[in-house]
Amino acid sequence: MRPGRARMAVPTAFTMGNLAAGFLACAVAVDAELAATLGAAFIMLAVLCDGLDGLLARKMGATSELGGQLDSLADCVSFGVAPAILVGRISAPALGPVAWLLAVFYASCAAYRLARFNLGNGSGEEAHSVFSGLPTTGAAVAAFGLISLYACWNKAADATLFRQTMPVFLLVLALLMVSRVPYTHMGPGRGRPKQRYVMLFVIVPLVLVGLFWNYGVTSFAVSWAYIARGLLLAAGRRVHESHAYKTG
Repeated sequence: MRPGRARMAVPTAFTMGNLAAGFLACAVAVDAELAATLGAAFIMLAVLCDGLDGLLARKMGATSELGGQLDSLADCVSFGVAPAILVGRISAPALGPVAWLLAVFYASCAAYRLARFNLGNGSGEEAHSVFSGLPTTGAAVAAFGLISLYACWNKAADATLFRQTMPVFLLVLALLMVSRVPYTHMGPGRGRPKQRYVMLFVIVPLVLVGLFWNYGVTSFAVSWAYIARGLLLAAGRRVHESHAYKTG
């Protein structure tokens, strides 16, 4: 194998790992309990692979159009189809066909979001620092937080009411993916140096402690705080622009 091809093979292997994890998340979703535990774990494995394939491709100078297309196809399965199936499987006993209809809508919005990103995708770090609409990865992590909260809640008490509302949260994520609400990249290596230090030495340790305390509550709180942050920042910009226009 030529050196160039060997270099390309490394990030591609992680892309395929992302796809495999998404496929397995769908495969194990034979009942609500497995969907909420093993299925959710596969979603986070897919997120890890997705982060590593992009990082390695940039560090090794192995980015390519083919790699970008493969990444989007893997994301469609792992972050579009898989979370929809997991939430649908958990909620269907309580909501019936409505849960599956909302799950299909979520998967469709994820596919649309990825296609739109591919058409308008720029090159360089700046193009990947701010996204127009909620990234599918962020939506999948929020879905994982939702499922994890259900799994912890269901162990301690009757989670029927929460199970019935889960597709509504999925609907919110779907609409945000196809929106134009700006979302920043939240990776620990992004942002200004001061922000990186705060992320690495304050936020990450606090999140790890929270996960040991209660992984369901912490996963939900952290992931949906990111969702809320984007909405609040967008609302603040609208208010500022409106005020500037009236006084301008």
